[in-house]
Amino acid sequence: MMTKRIIVLLLCILICLPLFSGCGIELPESLKKYFSATLGDELAYPDNGVLEGEEISDGRVIGGYKEGPMGELMQTYWFSYKIDRLQPLTSFGEKEAPAGKKYLQLDLRITSTYWETLEFQASEFYLLYAAAGATEWEDFADPVVVESREKTAETFSLNAGEEKIVTLLYELPLDAVDFALVFTEYYSDEIEGNTFYHTFYL
Repeated sequence: MMTKRIIVLLLCILICLPLFSGCGIELPESLKKYFSATLGDELAYPDNGVLEGEEISDGRVIGGYKEGPMGELMQTYWFSYKIDRLQPLTSFGEKEAPAGKKYLQLDLRITSTYWETLEFQASEFYLLYAAAGATEWEDFADPVVVESREKTAETFSLNAGEEKIVTLLYELPLDAVDFALVFTEYYSDEIEGNTFYHTFYL
């Protein structure tokens, strides 16, 4: 019964929306978000400083990029994130890095700005690397999962508005000192959005 009342109330408000707009009455943000989630409207693409992006017909911006240092906040279509901490390691928990390799622990602070639960693969955040003096990236590394008392993420999720720190671990050559953490937006309709780079030197 309560659900029916809520539905009727929402329908009444929806019918009156043109009247509200004509009178200059603004709906509260909480209601706007609810209508967006209920009616399936897409969120406006955030003003996030992306360069060389192209706006397509539905308002999304694609094909652009943004580059920033370790602590800079990156805002994607669904969430914001930044690198909270970096720590080169010879071992992680009780697990020693393989011969000729080192670990890099990266703590990512990530906050949902979307109205639905977000599901992630850790490999969506991959790491470009190069040795000192290199003029181009040598290769990339996906996060690894090691058997250890310490925890690293392979998959994780974020509820609407939730913030969490996710620990990612990368296995890298000993001479790697120049890095870029990369995330690219991929939409369910197979459109590639923008790419974000955190660059740093260790």
